[in-house]
Amino acid sequence: SFDLNVFLPFEPCSDLLMECKRLDILRDCWKLLLMTLKTNIYLLYPPYLIAMSCIYIVCNLQHTSADFEIFLRKIDIPYDNVKEVTKIIIKKLYGDKSKDKEEDKENKKKSKKNKCDIPIKTLKQIDLFYKSNK
Repeated sequence: SFDLNVFLPFEPCSDLLMECKRLDILRDCWKLLLMTLKTNIYLLYPPYLIAMSCIYIVCNLQHTSADFEIFLRKIDIPYDNVKEVTKIIIKKLYGDKSKDKEEDKENKKKSKKNKCDIPIKTLKQIDLFYKSNK
């Protein structure tokens, strides 16, 4: 057996907001972080990047003026990494739902077609062959 420990970004988010003196957006950041719990992003990126990306998204949604590049240089987080995680969060949470539904319908149609490709008679012959060779 094994244990899987997943570290959550709530504490780093609070710490980052305290450092930049912006606790007024903590509630919105946590709401966004709670929405990301439905994704696999916690297995792909460290908590501080997820937290910083959520802060970045909330500030952009609220049109808050903050120079993140300067702040990120100060705490030594690459801006490109934050942008990458931000894109993934937005894609996973706010992606094109209609496109996903259409793809699901097409995949279901394909799977229905592929299920009956082998005739039952042939499957029975294969089954008899394996039973006789045991």
